[in-house]
Amino acid sequence: MLRCEILKSHAQVPTYGVDNIHADVREKFVCGRNRIRRLMREIDVKSCRKRKYRATTNSCHNLGIEPNILKTVNVTIPNQVWVSDISYIQTSEGWLYLAIVKDKFTWEIVGFSTGSRITIDLTEQALKTGH
Repeated sequence: MLRCEILKSHAQVPTYGVDNIHADVREKFVCGRNRIRRLMREIDVKSCRKRKYRATTNSCHNLGIEPNILKTVNVTIPNQVWVSDISYIQTSEGWLYLAIVKDKFTWEIVGFSTGSRITIDLTEQALKTGH
């Protein structure tokens, strides 16, 4: 009975999670939130949320695309190969971009830089702060 109500609530609004389904089911049955969570797991009911697509890179540029030659490199000592990545963090003032440079052998961060835009300066600064 309870499982049917969970399935019915989920079918009506697939984005509902444990709290909303619990609120729906609680109108007809006396049950706790943890029981609803356990039953949802047992019958494999999950919230189906759509995420907004947000492009973080601009692919319309004249810069060349280099092949990944690091796939075949065997790194045996520190500071032989550095790798980098850019991540973004949402703050109350907007997006903060973080460029990091890591040593591929030790996986320690050797340089980083933050900024309000993804620019060449951001990545250059991360490289300059490295050893």
